Amino acid sequence: METGFGSPQWQPMPPYNDWGFGSSTTGNNIALLGVVGFRGVDTGFGSPFDSSATTVFIDASQQIIPDSGNISLRLVSTAWAVNSAFKPPRRLGGFDVKFTGVETGDVYQGIGLIGKECYTDFTQKVLTVRVPPLPIGTYSISVEWDEVNHVYIDNAFRTIVDARCESLYALRSYLPSWFAKGEVSFEQDEIGAWEKESNMSSLLSVLGQLVQGFSGRPTTASTSNYEWGDTTLEVESTLGFPSSGSLFFDEHKFEYSGKTDTSFTGVSTSGFIMDYIPKRRKVSLDVKSYI
Repeated sequence: METGFGSPQWQPMPPYNDWGFGSSTTGNNIALLGVVGFRGVDTGFGSPFDSSATTVFIDASQQIIPDSGNISLRLVSTAWAVNSAFKPPRRLGGFDVKFTGVETGDVYQGIGLIGKECYTDFTQKVLTVRVPPLPIGTYSISVEWDEVNHVYIDNAFRTIVDARCESLYALRSYLPSWFAKGEVSFEQDEIGAWEKESNMSSLLSVLGQLVQGFSGRPTTASTSNYEWGDTTLEVESTLGFPSSGSLFFDEHKFEYSGKTDTSFTGVSTSGFIMDYIPKRRKVSLDVKSYI
């Protein structure tokens, strides 16, 4: 049996995964709610802990997030407290969290409580990081802390076009025209991916999202014309809508049985409806059917 530094193999297998100081290892016992592919870097020679063998959870509701950002991503694991002399109720930090585009390789810095430094909650199990605005695509997450600990989560989440916020348009309509507030009409606003806004527009967006979070309902915009009998309704985003249910399209009630990122499928209606509805119209969730 050989278990020395640089050994290619050993028998019997040790109870933890450690190949020597600075070794790169790969863990397989991952439970990331359907997200696979997890890499870690050994914590040091003789260490009884390898971060690659750690289970990290991301809530299913956060595996698809809006491209406009402003989301607090919660990474749940027991890994964050490794090598720490502090015990609860003290928070741990700082952690450096980055997001890497799977398709592009572009790297974006996560936003922490203090600059880029992210911290856990008092249980030392939940690491929170704010996600900045990101181009549409799939992203992996890297977490580094204490200089020797590294955790990588491949294909952790996707970004899609953000849903509309009806409360935002209401807030904009009350401001004087000399504020750079953008369009105030739902039908006039441009359809497409998120783009950098002015400070005033960003502030209004945050306020609108807060108001809608308490009293509003998911809203999106149609991106193609709808004709009587069509079973698919193409929209800007289905973020926030349930997988099936009822919705209002231009004040007409529809049922749908499924959805993709940008469409409702299995669309039907039992009531009278116009033969033709032009695109760029409002599509809102029927709250009663959702509740």
